[in-house]
Amino acid sequence: MPPKPLISRGDIIKAAVGLVRERGIENINARSLANALNCSTRPLFRIYRNMEELKGDVFEELNNYYICYMDSEMISENKLINQCINYI
Repeated sequence: MPPKPLISRGDIIKAAVGLVRERGIENINARSLANALNCSTRPLFRIYRNMEELKGDVFEELNNYYICYMDSEMISENKLINQCINYI
């Protein structure tokens, strides 16, 4: 039987989100992500066809985080002001 993959899609996204927070999305590439995961670039391209597909999943993850954060900070009295303050 072939060995079980050690790096999952969730691991890749988690590491990529950490790199985005440190350096920004424009600085994410296969080598920096592989270094963060302590592996070669092969597991990345086993799961993703290219870096644009990976960046799309990372953007979706960050967008979901933002939406959850904004929803948790809203109170029913004045949602527009709360949204503006939390955005800043």
